Amino acid sequence: MIVVSDAGPLLYLGAVNRLSVLERLFQRVVVPRSVWDEVVTAGVGRAGAAAVADATWIVVLDVPVTSVPPDARRHLDPGEADGIQIALHIHADLFLCDDRAGRAVAGDCGLPVIGTLGVLVRARQEGLIAAIRPEIEAILAMGFRASPALVARVLEQVGE
Repeated sequence: MIVVSDAGPLLYLGAVNRLSVLERLFQRVVVPRSVWDEVVTAGVGRAGAAAVADATWIVVLDVPVTSVPPDARRHLDPGEADGIQIALHIHADLFLCDDRAGRAVAGDCGLPVIGTLGVLVRARQEGLIAAIRPEIEAILAMGFRASPALVARVLEQVGE
């Protein structure tokens, strides 16, 4: 399975020491150069950035010819737009993104989308981590936005 990631899931998973679940869940994790630069170059000192920089298994690609509609691109940050373009170009199985606008545009382009919480659920279901409640509490404390109802549904889904 090939996934393309935006910055958010990388940073949050890296910050809670769970970035390695991406490598274990998916065959190939790809990021556009703009995301790599945002996380690793410009993100020095941010929670999770060092873990991403050390992840030699992440493949960094340059953006191909534009395939995201120009009007949709206006609502996205460069990493999201570039990620969607690469995901479409390489026929990725999933796009990892937490941002509502990015998720909507990816969905409109026919890309299946999963976010940080979805990755944690998969990791828990696959037995890669024993519990996700501590990780969710930690990322919420870092500014991750999720409604209490969504968090409750996610925890219920994994029996926590």
